[in-house]
Amino acid sequence: MGFSSLLRAPAGRRPFLRRPRRGRAPVARPSDYHFPDTCQIRHLAERYRELFRGVKVDGTFVEVGAYDGETISNTSGLADLGWKGLYVEPVPRFARACAERHAGNKRVLVANCAVGTNVGMVDFHVGEGLSTELQEQVDLYEQIEWMQGVHKGELIRVPEFRLDQLLVKARIDPGFELLVVDVEGSEDAVFDSFSLDAWRPQVMIVELIDRHPDFASFERVVARYRNLRERIEQHGYHEYYADEVNTIFRRTEP
Repeated sequence: MGFSSLLRAPAGRRPFLRRPRRGRAPVARPSDYHFPDTCQIRHLAERYRELFRGVKVDGTFVEVGAYDGETISNTSGLADLGWKGLYVEPVPRFARACAERHAGNKRVLVANCAVGTNVGMVDFHVGEGLSTELQEQVDLYEQIEWMQGVHKGELIRVPEFRLDQLLVKARIDPGFELLVVDVEGSEDAVFDSFSLDAWRPQVMIVELIDRHPDFASFERVVARYRNLRERIEQHGYHEYYADEVNTIFRRTEP
């Protein structure tokens, strides 16, 4: 089966949303990095200036787990600067909100699908910014006080593709500037669905909670995230920044 057929197979349609029409002139581009107050990484604009040697306006990013394209986003400010971007969000209403948010950013695509190795239709648990493919992740969140009640039993079916399929279809070139992965427990499955050595993103932001105190007592969860951290480092990346939730990796090999 060819790539195009594979890409259409799970839902019988292409995963990319059409850009909403806007009945006004394009907005003026900002001159610096700007991110929402909900952005989880402190001083992200300063970190990007260092990582990308100033204010870069012609880069490429891919964000897997985009939510609405604005809340807690590490990339909305890049899209506003004119970067080419691919947002991937499984929940239809969140994907539509993402497409609406970036309707004026003509170099941005939004794919309404999950990412992993189970190419086909998969169950997906909807819980706002904590939506996840994994029932065990839902069960985990119910054991942590500040996460309790976010999941209310909403279960949907969504198409899932490998990340390398989406990268090819979106015409993302190897060596692109930034990959962001925040998929609530399925981060390892995302990395199983493409080759780091082949695609070589220059910088990556990955949600890794092996150092988060609220998860310290869940040994299997901590071990899974620690293993992914080590795996990334083995492929030529080092930690540029890390907090309890997010780690920024920078590629050390060409």
